[in-house]
Amino acid sequence: MDNGTLDPRLSFQGIDGDTLKPGVPLRFRATGRDDLAITTVAVFWRRLDIGETTYKRTLLYDDGLHDDGASQDGSFSGVLPRRLPAGARIQFYLVATDLTDKTIYVPSRPERALAGLDSDLFAAIVGGARPTLEISEVVALNATGLKDETGGFPDWVEIHNYGEAPVRFEGITLGRSLLGNSGRFVFPNGFQLAAGAYLVVFCDAQGDSAPWHAPSALSSSRDALFLTGTSSEGIRTLIDEVEFGPLNTDLAYARRGVRGPWTVQAPTPYRANQSGIRITVADGVGFLSFGTGSGEPFTLEYKNRLNDPSWSSWATGLGDGTDKVYRLPGEGARYFRVRPN
Repeated sequence: MDNGTLDPRLSFQGIDGDTLKPGVPLRFRATGRDDLAITTVAVFWRRLDIGETTYKRTLLYDDGLHDDGASQDGSFSGVLPRRLPAGARIQFYLVATDLTDKTIYVPSRPERALAGLDSDLFAAIVGGARPTLEISEVVALNATGLKDETGGFPDWVEIHNYGEAPVRFEGITLGRSLLGNSGRFVFPNGFQLAAGAYLVVFCDAQGDSAPWHAPSALSSSRDALFLTGTSSEGIRTLIDEVEFGPLNTDLAYARRGVRGPWTVQAPTPYRANQSGIRITVADGVGFLSFGTGSGEPFTLEYKNRLNDPSWSSWATGLGDGTDKVYRLPGEGARYFRVRPN
C-alpha cells in the first residue's frame, strides 16, 4: 500500500567551536535527506540574555558555496548574520521542509514564546570566562603505547590544567560534539586537577564499566573532541575543542605549549609535549611554562636585555613532576631561563 511520501530527516551536527567566540559569526551545521528533496533548512534562534521572545531565522545551505561540502550532498551549513558579544546566550531549534511541504523540527517545536530557557531546545553561550583547561594530546590509534588498568591499549585523550590554581571539574564533560549527550564522558563531581597537572581519559566505549573510560571510541581517520562546561542555567559552554585526523598508529596529535599550535609527534602522556621553556598566548594573556622533576628545586630568572650583566630572580620553587605555569606581564620584553638549584 502506498502511504504517501516520507517526512524529511534532519540531524543537527553542532556549532563550529572556533566560531563560538565574541564578534565571530556562529556557524551551524546539519545533515538531512528526503525521499524527494529538502527545499529549506533553517535555524530559528533568539537571545536569552536580552530577553528576546521572538525567533529570527537563519538559512542553512547545501549548494557547495557556504562551507557545506559538495552541492546537494545532504550537508547543510550557515552562519548567523549578527556578531554576538561575549556572554550572549542563544536558544535555537532547526526546521526542515521538503517538496511536499512536510516540515519537521529538531529537537522539537516550541509551542509558545518563552522569556526563559526551554530545556527541550538547544542552547549555547558565546565566549565568557572558562577554566584554565585545554585538550593537550590525542592518540586515536593506540597499539603499543599507553596501557589502561587492564593492560589493554585503548585510544586516549589528555587534559592539561595550564593555570596557577587547581580546577574542580563540576559540570565538565568531554564529547565528540559540542551539543547533545550521546557518547559524552562526564567527569566525576568533586574531582580536582592540580595546577600544571595532566590527566588521561581512555576512549574505548567502556564508560559504564570502567572509571576514566569514555563511552565512545575515536576515529583515526577524522574526528573531533569538545571539552565543555555547564552554566548556572544548565547551558553547555565551550572550554576547548580540537579536530584531528588522519592519525597513524601510535602517533599523537599534540599541542605545543599553552593553547599553542598542534603537531603530530610521539605520545607523551601525563607530561609536557615539548621540552624547555614555552611561551604562548591564551585568551589575550601570555603564559610561560616548563616541566619540572619531582623534588628538584628550580629558579626562574629573567633579563630585560640580553647584554645585562646579571639575571634577576622571577620565582623559585620545588618541582613535583608537573608543568609550572606563570602569567607574564602585559607590557615590555624580557628574556627568561630556568636554573636548577
